Amino acid sequence: MERFRLSNGVKFTSGIVCGILLYAMIDIWSAGIVAGIILYAIIGFVMIWVLFNMPLYLKVDSKQIIIRHPIGKTKILRSEVKEIIPIDRQAISSSIRLFGSGGFLGWYGIFYNREIGRYSMFSGDRENLHLIRTANKQYIISSKNSL
Repeated sequence: MERFRLSNGVKFTSGIVCGILLYAMIDIWSAGIVAGIILYAIIGFVMIWVLFNMPLYLKVDSKQIIIRHPIGKTKILRSEVKEIIPIDRQAISSSIRLFGSGGFLGWYGIFYNREIGRYSMFSGDRENLHLIRTANKQYIISSKNSL
C-alpha cells in the first residue's frame, strides 16, 4: 500500500487557505452578517467534501487498483484496463477542472484535456503520473511504483 504524498507547496498553500478562511469565518460570525454566514456554510460543506474525497492510499495487486479515500474507495479492475501509460505533468498542464480539487490537499476529481479527453485524477503532487485507460473511463494516478 502506497500513501499519496502531498508536495510541500500543497501543504503550505492548503494550510494558509484554511487559516484565512477560518479567521474570516470567525470575524463574520461574530459580526452576525447573515449572507456571510450562509456563504461560509457553503464553503464549509465544500471543504468537508474535499477532505472526505481526497486520495489517501493506493493499493495495487494483480486483480485491481484501489484508491482509498477517508470515506470509501475507487476501484479499477485490472480486467477492464486497456492500457497504462506513464505521463509527465506537462501532458496535463492545459487541463480544465470540471469538478474537484485543483491543488487544495491534492489534485483529484474530474478534469478535461483536449489530448486526453475527460479523466478522473488522483494525485498528491503531480509527479510520477500514470494514465490508465479502460473501456469507459480514464484515470490519472500518481505513484512512485509501476502500475
